[in-house]
Amino acid sequence: MNRVGDGFNFSKDLVLKAGLMLSELKVAFKVENFNKSNMALLEQNWTEISSSLRLGVNLLSSFGFCSSTLKADSVLLPVAYYLHCRNLDANYLSHSKYASDRLLIRTWLIKTLLKSGIWGSGLDSLLTSFRSIIKNCNEERFPAPEITVFMAENGKSLRFEEEEMQSLLDMDYGNPRIFPLLSLLFPGHDFSHHFHVDHIFPKSRFTKSQLKKAGIDDDKKLEEWIDMANRVPNLQLLEGGQNNDKRQKMPHDWYRVMWPEPLAYVNHLQTLAIDSLPENINEFDDFYLRRRETLMSRLHLLLS
Repeated sequence: MNRVGDGFNFSKDLVLKAGLMLSELKVAFKVENFNKSNMALLEQNWTEISSSLRLGVNLLSSFGFCSSTLKADSVLLPVAYYLHCRNLDANYLSHSKYASDRLLIRTWLIKTLLKSGIWGSGLDSLLTSFRSIIKNCNEERFPAPEITVFMAENGKSLRFEEEEMQSLLDMDYGNPRIFPLLSLLFPGHDFSHHFHVDHIFPKSRFTKSQLKKAGIDDDKKLEEWIDMANRVPNLQLLEGGQNNDKRQKMPHDWYRVMWPEPLAYVNHLQTLAIDSLPENINEFDDFYLRRRETLMSRLHLLLS
């Protein structure tokens, strides 16, 4: 299952823990939980367990996740348990009747990855409670609202404060939380295609020598711009082929080529939370601050 999509790195220990969870056994990874009777039960149920795990991994992949963007492998466990409880199959991945349910899972999952401290301490207790809530849900949907309420009551709220949202937008390129953040801010991508986190204004343009050539001479401003270039307001999700085509091109030039019709150009920029693109790098700070403000407004709607 680690070969699904762009690849994952799920450990054997996680797979065994999944076996315990899906077999309704104690989930703690302790020797006594792997006794003879429990192992016999795992072996008896392994075909169904394996099927649900693989379906869960395929679901995560359909959300665009892989080993480099999934910072907490344990998210697979409640998802796989839910799929197992409902006896769902591969139709779940694409059938329209499950679209709203997939969205419930995706939104909840992303929030748990963006919020610090969710998948750390107290994991066994958390998984046991998730299992109980999922098992006792009387509706054919992922019980994200019920799980979210439980989490808030037990010190793991998915509500984000202003400072937390500011910190999300200040993340540096390479942070594994950037992909889930951008996929939350900009839904609708078809992640059966490969997407990359891409700089809008090319990173290569933000060296002291390049900026000085563009007329940026103030030392403090140089340092600030070099830092800003790597942060979320200058990042986007771009399909692999487009990313290779864009490379070091300035965004104004590249988007004009990609969307030559004026209305299509403006509409596309709006989908990226960009009101306008400067023709040269000298106005980068204005672009950066405007887009940051727009992204913060979206985060308030999504996370507060």
